[in-house]
Amino acid sequence: MQGTKRHLKKLNQIISIASKKKQKEANCIVVDGMSASGKTTLVNEITKVFGFHPVFELTNNKKDLTNILLERMYRRNEVAEGVCQLHFLLDRFEKYKKNNGFSSNKIKVFDRSIFADRLFAYTNLVTQPNVFNYYEKLWLDKVNEMIYSIGLPKLYIILRIDWLTFKKRIFKRKRKMEIENFAKNKDYFYFLLLIYEKYLVQICQAYSIPYVIIDAKKSLNEKIKEITKIFAQCKINY
Repeated sequence: MQGTKRHLKKLNQIISIASKKKQKEANCIVVDGMSASGKTTLVNEITKVFGFHPVFELTNNKKDLTNILLERMYRRNEVAEGVCQLHFLLDRFEKYKKNNGFSSNKIKVFDRSIFADRLFAYTNLVTQPNVFNYYEKLWLDKVNEMIYSIGLPKLYIILRIDWLTFKKRIFKRKRKMEIENFAKNKDYFYFLLLIYEKYLVQICQAYSIPYVIIDAKKSLNEKIKEITKIFAQCKINY
């Protein structure tokens, strides 16, 4: 719990000194949450029901650099941890920038955003403070560009998941890198789950991003009903 409080306190300090220039809004929404919370499934359903454009974090190609680095990070390779976090940040930022740059009127639906990246880096690089300090400066630069040049999401959808459901789904979806290295990453996963929702809510409140928290255990139909109501409240057209 002390680690959680320290991290959220530091986040408050970062937000409090953020630029007060006028923020932009991008033509997109973000679905976020822990691994195995059902982000990909929900992004697919939202795009199918509302006719939006999906943008995913990972591909099914095991030779994709993101998947290679993620696998090495799960093995707790210290060098891979730093490289992985920098790659994730830059890759996700470029996807956000590119997909918000083309002229399609379709709303883009992102699987996570760079806001969540800092939490992963903080957790993974706890034993490498110099690497994390370098990372954090880069993250702040990208966040400022996102907020004031590209634009913030119209809506942030946060999926809430409990530990038992998370563990059950991790083993059910049978990703080799997660199952084989689960014991090594148990504390890492647990800390993330403990802080994830609070962290994202703090971000959304600080930057006035509309958000909704949805129970990951609800059916897809129930989730879509909740999202439809939120779309109406936020005046998101489809």
